[in-house]
Amino acid sequence: MNLGRERQTVRELSNQPRYNSYRNLTKQESGQTFVSGFPKDDSRHKKLKVPYGFVDGTFIGFMDDNTPVRLKQEVNNRHSDFPNRVWFSPRLQKH
Repeated sequence: MNLGRERQTVRELSNQPRYNSYRNLTKQESGQTFVSGFPKDDSRHKKLKVPYGFVDGTFIGFMDDNTPVRLKQEVNNRHSDFPNRVWFSPRLQKH
């Protein structure tokens, strides 16, 4: 075992940019109670200034605390119905 061997980062292994589940609020979502893909009773619906995921997302991702969040397919087509991909969501900043 070579403990000093240089390791690849997740980005190098996947050859894809980081996936951000946060996004800008759309005009249609302005003023709505639920605009994120978090579970219905999650307090982040009211606390966060920007939405994470989508209310009507067709894929499920997980935040760093394992909370599920609904997502939509993105431009790199990384989301799949097959368990052949790994991706991570960014850590939320605690204020």
